[in-house]
Amino acid sequence: MVVHFTKKTTFKVMKDELMAVANNALCWLDNDLDKTNSVQPIDNMKKTVNILLGNGCGRYNLLKNNCQHVASFVRYGKAISPQVEKIISQKFVKPKLGKRKRRKRMIGSY
Repeated sequence: MVVHFTKKTTFKVMKDELMAVANNALCWLDNDLDKTNSVQPIDNMKKTVNILLGNGCGRYNLLKNNCQHVASFVRYGKAISPQVEKIISQKFVKPKLGKRKRRKRMIGSY
């Protein structure tokens, strides 16, 4: 089973078979955050999932409340999204451009 956000008419948390959600595509478990976070006991995870299924978890928001936030909240008790954190932490610097050379405009027939 997998718990995920879905959008039929509004976003909500759903529980489905993994292969149905993945549409039989190749998928894998990514528990890299286990290295730096304490994993909740299974019973706590089940309680959290049941609460989310019954009450939802707020509106979907790519930066503040996405699928990865929900999954980490269930697993670690806190909503974390390393993908979002990476994007936010990157500094977007405009490249320095030299002065543009003006091109002479050709007038007339070629």
